[in-house]
Amino acid sequence: MIQVPNNSNTFALAEPISGISIPNVRGWTTTIANGSFGLGGAEPIGAVIERWTQLQDALFAMGANRLASAEQVHGSSVAVHNGDWLGWLRQRGVDGHVTSVRGTALAVTVADCTPVFIAHPNAIALLHAGWRGTASQILRIGLEAMISLGSAAADCEVHLGPSICGRCYEVGPEVIE
Repeated sequence: MIQVPNNSNTFALAEPISGISIPNVRGWTTTIANGSFGLGGAEPIGAVIERWTQLQDALFAMGANRLASAEQVHGSSVAVHNGDWLGWLRQRGVDGHVTSVRGTALAVTVADCTPVFIAHPNAIALLHAGWRGTASQILRIGLEAMISLGSAAADCEVHLGPSICGRCYEVGPEVIE
């Protein structure tokens, strides 16, 4: 997800998400059909890094010179990015990103969890929300981070990205608890 002063909606490996009406906010999702962005899988790392490079190049062409991502841990830690860096930032132990700095792109990787896009004219957030993160309140924490940047919750738009469904994913007693 990114805030850019450009009307470009796509790049080669992704599909634009619909339903965000905040001007200059763009969001995309990828699918395994175009290859994984996961750095911990069995696919050769060079192919995965090439996809990340293509993503950075496409974002740069749209006016973004920062890309924040993380190695998700299924928790509720949310990083607030102030834009004092350039390039690709890959953090550890973070499951969400928030920024009010235009030209900063946010990325999360998911398999069966839900990517949650939150857009406001002043800030954007992208959260990795599985059952553990949801139970530990990542949505509240992400929204509070946006509020701290001057974004009224009532003016936010939320988009839930693709995730696994209940028919396809059997849960155990730990989820019910």
